[in-house]
Amino acid sequence: MKYKSFYLFALFFCTVNLLFAQKIFFGVKGSISQTNQRYDQLIIAERLLFLENITVALGSFSVSGSYQSRTGVGVHPFVEIFPYKSDNVSFILGIGYRQKGFTTTMVNRLGGVLPPLEEKTNNRFDCINISLAERFYIKSFYITIGGYYDYLINYRVHPEYDYIFSHYKKEEISPFLCFGKTLPINKSALQVEIEVNPSFKNMLNFENFFVGKYNSSIKNFIYSLNASYRF
Repeated sequence: MKYKSFYLFALFFCTVNLLFAQKIFFGVKGSISQTNQRYDQLIIAERLLFLENITVALGSFSVSGSYQSRTGVGVHPFVEIFPYKSDNVSFILGIGYRQKGFTTTMVNRLGGVLPPLEEKTNNRFDCINISLAERFYIKSFYITIGGYYDYLINYRVHPEYDYIFSHYKKEEISPFLCFGKTLPINKSALQVEIEVNPSFKNMLNFENFFVGKYNSSIKNFIYSLNASYRF
């Protein structure tokens, strides 16, 4: 099974921390994010040309760059575990849903006969995820370092991108870093934080490529504002 080691580590992580837990809190986190994708030598279309006994692969490429950001949302129930004799360090396990994606402005010049038309595109990727993290408290402030495992359950893109995203991978592991503050509310707490979630994994599956097989890449990048209520 792909990412089997990740699942085993998550199980071990939860078991050990529950056995030695001093305090356990449950909560739910909501997020508003700005998501984007960075690409390099991105292939937009590909076809094969057959010339007698010779097969030639032809493709159209985009140069390196990034799209325009897209606003997405997410929701993540979580459990926060403070190990034995620890008040300033905790471990967090979460599971939830979040959106990734990007927007673009397509320009149709209509053969130069009429003024160009601009078409806005909204390209969305729906993911379920598991997160594992360690949190360090400094009075009411904290820093969280962890990672996400995302699994793509659905996507919707402009027809211009149908080809490239038919080769998009479903699974992704990426790191994240948060800076936040805890606001006590009776025995509960409201936590507000800023999160940065870059990805260093190329999300394209090269198996069915001919043109640009070793050059094309897509990598996600997300930054978000999160608010958590911890019971």
